[in-house]
Amino acid sequence: MLAVTPNRREAILDRRREVDIEGRKVWTIAPEELVILKLFSERGRDFDDVVTLVRDLGAGLNLGYIEEWARKLDESIGGDDVTERIHQAIAAAKVKKGRRR
Repeated sequence: MLAVTPNRREAILDRRREVDIEGRKVWTIAPEELVILKLFSERGRDFDDVVTLVRDLGAGLNLGYIEEWARKLDESIGGDDVTERIHQAIAAAKVKKGRRR
């Protein structure tokens, strides 16, 4: 099962953002979509990226949306790995944020 199913592709495209980079308009993925894609991976580097995004974006990140998609992905693969990873990332982000003070 790939993380980018037809429904995921639609969500990614629907939520993309146009940003200005050095005077050029560029489409970019919403941070929640990036988190979801990285959660589906089992690479440590992707998990670390999720922790950093959760820590740095904080309340600006729609965790409810991410958790909803994590559950959908888990249902599609018959497990709870993706949901567990977001919960672990949230906990790790809180620890790292506390250390930065």
